[in-house]
Amino acid sequence: MNAWEQVRKYVEAGDDAGLAAHLGSLGDAGRRAVAGELPRHLSGRSRAEVADQASGLRVAGAACFSGAAQVAAWLNRRDLRLPRRPRADAARVAEVLRRRDDRWRRDLAHRLVTGLRPGERRGWQNVDGQPGYDLAARLAIETGIEVPENDAFVVGWLWDVCHRFWQGGRLGLLRDDPFLDVLTPRVFAAEGAAAPLIHDWKWNSAYNKHTVISALADLAAEGRLDRRALLDGCVTRFLTHGHDRDIEPFTVLWERLRPEPAELPVVDLVRVLPVAAPPLARLAAGELGRVPLDVDLFGEAVGALAFRPERRHVTTALQRIALARPEEADGALAALALVFGQQTPSLRDRAVRLALKLAPHASPETSGVVRAAAAGLPAELRDQIAGAFGAVEAEPPEVLTPGEPSRR
Repeated sequence: MNAWEQVRKYVEAGDDAGLAAHLGSLGDAGRRAVAGELPRHLSGRSRAEVADQASGLRVAGAACFSGAAQVAAWLNRRDLRLPRRPRADAARVAEVLRRRDDRWRRDLAHRLVTGLRPGERRGWQNVDGQPGYDLAARLAIETGIEVPENDAFVVGWLWDVCHRFWQGGRLGLLRDDPFLDVLTPRVFAAEGAAAPLIHDWKWNSAYNKHTVISALADLAAEGRLDRRALLDGCVTRFLTHGHDRDIEPFTVLWERLRPEPAELPVVDLVRVLPVAAPPLARLAAGELGRVPLDVDLFGEAVGALAFRPERRHVTTALQRIALARPEEADGALAALALVFGQQTPSLRDRAVRLALKLAPHASPETSGVVRAAAAGLPAELRDQIAGAFGAVEAEPPEVLTPGEPSRR
């Protein structure tokens, strides 16, 4: 039986241990023969057959193709890149690759890390391994290469840590992780990083296990990680992804880090407030309530809160405006003008009462803004504004065509 026939027999039988032993006994000619047959073997197989044989085919290709580029291309083939047990597959492939020299293996490790792409798997499936990550990570550790920037590698690392915590891992597994220092800063910029963090927080915290978020905060508390760098990373994420609802894991980390008032990035929190996704908007509103704001930032903050669609934020704006100082009147009144358009009578009424209180401190320009916004108020409220700010011209009545619903 020639070299290829014996390899094919092991592959089709799913005997990976026997295959690895046999591949180790092949000489150069035998490996070349197997390498020549592997693509032809794939071309005549159905998708289901290839999936069944993927583990053995990956091991055979890793052992028999001569160049690192060839091996990387083989392992990254779409029909081979999803072995059923990725972690076991990584161990087997890494074992046969140890016969190669160090320079060759570093080349392959670099190719596998940079070649990682977001996986087809979604959600909980990735706990079983981000496609390609396990082998790339194992080789990166074994060869000592400097891990190049690749978002898919960061995401794979997060899924792996999540899995290890689910398996009962303690804080030490992350404290001693070889990628902790280089990958932690990249978590805040990596596309796709939120998905494993959300899954991790949802499931591991529900079962009183460690989570990536809690572990990062704990490591910062003990000095293993730079707490200031984590806070800065959260701010970076807020500014770049704050409008995405999956910003929540980073708001949770921020809360776990418990920043002092002096550490709050006040200007950044004000800037993100108008368009922030609800989790970040709640965080920003709460944090801004912990510190005094200068006149301009106060006006911007209450205006952003009044602009948001959630009633809770509009109410917060009114509460803070109720405590406004005379010098904050213009910013407060500009925010109240936004509330005049609210459909909730209680909010509208309260906004008018606050506007009347601040009227003596309004500039002419702001008074004009208030009068313009008051045009759509009910007559009684409109008259109250007119008495304090000057005549208000009511909006013209809405003219409807037959069958057209009113917009009011």
